[in-house]
Amino acid sequence: MNKFLGYILGIDTPSGASIVSIETVPMYLALFLSVLACVTLFIISIRLYRAEQIKLPTRIQTFALCSRFAAIFAFSMLFFQPISCNLKLKGTRPSPNLIILDDSLSMQSRDSRTQADDIARAESLVGKITLADPTLKIDAKYPSRLELAKAILADNPNGFLKALESKGPLKKYLFGNDLKRINEKETTHSFLDDWQGNQPRTLLADSIEKAIANTTEPPASLIIFTDGRDTNSTANLNEISKLAGEKNIPIFFVGFGLSQPASIELRDFVLPEIVQAGELLGVPVRWKLSKFDLDNNPAAKVELRLTLDGVEVAKDTIPAKPGEDIRHALMFRPPFTGLNKDNSEVKVFAKLTGIANASAEDSLTRPVKIIDRKIKILVIDKSPRWDLRFLLMNLTRETASSGGEGKPPRKALDPKFVILEGDPDLTSKDPFLQEIPTSRKDLFAFDVIILGDIPLEKLGPDGPERIRQFCEEGGGLIILGGKRYNNQGWNDSPLSNLLPIEPGPYDTVSLNEKRTTIFNPLLTKDGLVQEAMKLAETPEANFRTWKDLPGMYWHAPVSKLKPGATPLLVHPSVKTSTGPLPLLATQPYGRGQVAWFGFDEAWRWRYNDGDAIYGRFWSQWVYWAAGPRVGAIKQIRLSMDRPDPFLNTGGQIAVRVLDKNFLPERKETINAKIEWLDAPENTDAKTKSKDIELKKIPDKAGEYLLNLTHDKVGKFSFSIPGEQDARIEWRVFPQQDIEKGGLATSQLSESARLSKGQFVLENDADKILSDIPEKFYQITFNTEIPKLNPLLFLVLTIGLSLEWFFRRWNNLS
Repeated sequence: MNKFLGYILGIDTPSGASIVSIETVPMYLALFLSVLACVTLFIISIRLYRAEQIKLPTRIQTFALCSRFAAIFAFSMLFFQPISCNLKLKGTRPSPNLIILDDSLSMQSRDSRTQADDIARAESLVGKITLADPTLKIDAKYPSRLELAKAILADNPNGFLKALESKGPLKKYLFGNDLKRINEKETTHSFLDDWQGNQPRTLLADSIEKAIANTTEPPASLIIFTDGRDTNSTANLNEISKLAGEKNIPIFFVGFGLSQPASIELRDFVLPEIVQAGELLGVPVRWKLSKFDLDNNPAAKVELRLTLDGVEVAKDTIPAKPGEDIRHALMFRPPFTGLNKDNSEVKVFAKLTGIANASAEDSLTRPVKIIDRKIKILVIDKSPRWDLRFLLMNLTRETASSGGEGKPPRKALDPKFVILEGDPDLTSKDPFLQEIPTSRKDLFAFDVIILGDIPLEKLGPDGPERIRQFCEEGGGLIILGGKRYNNQGWNDSPLSNLLPIEPGPYDTVSLNEKRTTIFNPLLTKDGLVQEAMKLAETPEANFRTWKDLPGMYWHAPVSKLKPGATPLLVHPSVKTSTGPLPLLATQPYGRGQVAWFGFDEAWRWRYNDGDAIYGRFWSQWVYWAAGPRVGAIKQIRLSMDRPDPFLNTGGQIAVRVLDKNFLPERKETINAKIEWLDAPENTDAKTKSKDIELKKIPDKAGEYLLNLTHDKVGKFSFSIPGEQDARIEWRVFPQQDIEKGGLATSQLSESARLSKGQFVLENDADKILSDIPEKFYQITFNTEIPKLNPLLFLVLTIGLSLEWFFRRWNNLS
């Protein structure tokens, strides 16, 4: 079937198409009416010609009648439409070339081009690059990858895009989160307006897989403008490229950016503020590798080292996993000898080995207090309730602590228990005491007191005041809520100032009825950053762990939270006059610290695999409470909402300041400094270091808050001038798509080879044009001849015209 026949039938036919089959479907009523109309009108036509005064020759009359009949037939077919006709056609069509443009955030990167060849490549596309302008940021002096790519596709009669369109049909796509066809607008090049480079993810391999999976209209080739930073694909780029080669679909990569070495970035590591000398300590380390071809670098490893005050104490090497967020624990025992009287420094190093031109070793530092003695704990409670039983098991556990060279293993904790209503046969043995220590000397020998649900009078006439003095002089106090007494009667005693809450009315329901409503405590913002509340290594994992813990049925009644107290855990629905009902709150008192627990069902967390969580929770709180006694308490304490924020996200730094008497600071503002530690060369001094002023949080003495916007990638520090230990460091990471590292040269080159295509740099894009194939693909499809098709109108027109010609030629009207 030729193009002309397809045109007069009103159908679009592929090149060299042939008719495979014809199928007709009659509409019987319409067909009957059409035949009836044709026969009737034809008979009338014959009678009219015979009635003409001028008699035509038989041959001329026959021609005229045939012309009229053709017109009548065409008219009846158009009017009644009695038959539907379907054709099955077979032919070929040109395969389209697909130009696929990387729309991810990494295309906005401005590569620092310091080498003459790199500068020349960019200048060949966008013109002269001026590096001398001091008003520009370092990055702003260079064109972005997106700007270079758009320069190649700019409107030019002899440009790349026009040459590409001459190769056959061209379809344009963007890819980032997904492969998306560009809706063409009025002008040829308006599609560039849609290309913004604002997608947060790069699914390069997945997009190629989707493009070559089109069997209806298979592409002749793929032309991909990208930097090759694939961050979230589920498919393997090499495997997909090989599949494209097997399908005879070459991939032509035009690469943007500068090739940079594979890199490793330490994200964070977790370290308690206080550790025991000789105790086996696991330090979870978290890092991420940039993308690189592991198949071509099978020997790639990650080497981790940990030093304590400059001395290497742990080392491990594990296989490298490109592009993944990895966690691994380094194990070590803090030594007994050479302990630093002040805080020690733990430094973790991470290095990528077994790969050429890998980035330099990365490191992070944390302070730690190492102690060479047991933490002495006094636990006082009325009866052996469930929480007390499991607490006893946890605190008396044998640790993995070594007593030092030539010494037997020892416990890290030295707990003593006083149970007022305990079994005499049990409480007469260690670790139990027969009575609460009454002398100041005996009481102050402990580092931490855990005070359970007991009536005030059981503490003795001088007991409450001694406990208050214990806290004031640096002791740690943990107060456990309970159903029996719930801190009743404390308001008129020295203990009232220690409570971070005001107890609510006595809860008689707790004793007389079994509660059936379950609730799950909620972490507050302060709870998320409190070291003693961390049950996992990352803020997200910690939040999920708390959310997934078994719920509780009882909580202590609370009237309100006291000013200056910090709620860490709250009830999800019950409110007080000061906000959500606190379930766990803290406050400083003198040189000591006080924590109040308004629940007694933490033992439920031990279900299934929760024993480790329960043990971690209590261990952290014991060391928190013991902090002042072992020298870990600081007059200035800094905490950050997360240690590894992403670019263009918000964050907070909380500061707690105590005066020289270890009472909350009363100043309205304090001065601090933020420094950009790895700022590029030539960065101005004001950008590298900035003095700031922190304002006190209303109604919270000694607490200050800084709201941050992480607007630069790199390593930063926050410090209080004149305070050596008041310093924290963190690193701001690019968004998920933007990794440190530039053009993935080796990966794109290998993918192009596997697909039988080609990889070129941005200034050599024209070199791929001669290799782009012109292909055709077989197509078989069904099409219906339109009922109002051009052929019938043509027959109608010709029939009427011929009859008119014959009649006029023979002087008929």
